[in-house]
Amino acid sequence: MAALVARYEAEGRPVPALLRAAVEAGGFYPSPDTVLGSDGAVRERRRVEGVLTVAEAERNFGVLAESDDAAVVDLGDGIACLALRTKMNTCNAGVVEMVERALSLGESGAFRALVIGSDHPRAFSAGADLGTFVSLLDAGDADGIRGFARRGQAAFHALRNAEFPVVAAARGLALGGGNELMLIANRIVAHAELYAGFPERSVGLIPAWGGVAQSLARAVAAGEGEAAASAFAVTSGSEVSTSAWQAADWHLLQGDDEVVASARRVLAEAKAVAIALREGGWTPPAPVEL
Repeated sequence: MAALVARYEAEGRPVPALLRAAVEAGGFYPSPDTVLGSDGAVRERRRVEGVLTVAEAERNFGVLAESDDAAVVDLGDGIACLALRTKMNTCNAGVVEMVERALSLGESGAFRALVIGSDHPRAFSAGADLGTFVSLLDAGDADGIRGFARRGQAAFHALRNAEFPVVAAARGLALGGGNELMLIANRIVAHAELYAGFPERSVGLIPAWGGVAQSLARAVAAGEGEAAASAFAVTSGSEVSTSAWQAADWHLLQGDDEVVASARRVLAEAKAVAIALREGGWTPPAPVEL
């Protein structure tokens, strides 16, 4: 919008007052919970039943732990949310550290169930932060690469088998490591427009944080006759689903997972599922025989 204002000014044309106000406010929607009115004033968006945002929860209930990369936000009712804050919600070392922190908080009784999600309109998580790998490669730090992969795998595995239920509120992109973050959840509430997959092969990598094992376990649970071949096709094909239903065809979503038509309702529904799991006498998943 700033470029549009500059063009108006360069052409000697009057800049619309609302456009100038939008630039000064940071956009027509300055935050997930605010909107720019026609008079140029920023107001809170009208509350809609069944809609929850991380920003709103943070204001109302506070934060249990946070860093520049991620936070554990109190959603109320004994439910917390692991919310990524990186660009496109990519998973870097700081995110892995917050996964570990969330596990510790849950085990200490700080919350009863965990939702993984954020207010990002386009991404659950676009995957592992490739910049981390590039930096380590440039430094010739092979041990650092192995350590990053192993730490992420251990953290994701521990969260999958935690004493409290974990629900993913997935909308938009869930790619690579972000897909693996979604798959460690005990339940997934997905927006209909879910773009999930493992594109790692395109950059010379393979899923390292449990995606291969989870894909195989899901194919076995679905009764696939050639479960290993099915899981291999999903994890090595570099394809990304065009919808939640295609993701279900690939067993990235299972029978107990939910698909929600409205992206704005995903987080609230995930919280409701987390409460239901906890109140239903939750027990950690049993080991899967592969």
